[in-house]
Amino acid sequence: MKQQTIRSDQAVYKLQEDDTYIRVIAINAESRIYLNPITRYDGKNEKAFLSAMQLPKENKLQTWLFRACIAGFMYFLLRGIWLLWGPKNRKC
Repeated sequence: MKQQTIRSDQAVYKLQEDDTYIRVIAINAESRIYLNPITRYDGKNEKAFLSAMQLPKENKLQTWLFRACIAGFMYFLLRGIWLLWGPKNRKC
């Protein structure tokens, strides 16, 4: 732990030379909130910085398969609702 601030709605911390990143953890009686970390970046080696962050890879096939499954599910759900409670063809 680099710094602790108690009973305050704000906190200030100045990054030190040896800090690579800082993450804020806000704690109250019932919960604990982990905020996104602040990372050090020198502005020069962007590829090394981004590869160290381990960004997720885009998978277009899985994305479209997932979307198709959701669309199919919605189609059959709405069709079932229409068949059960939709207007009936009744002769008067």
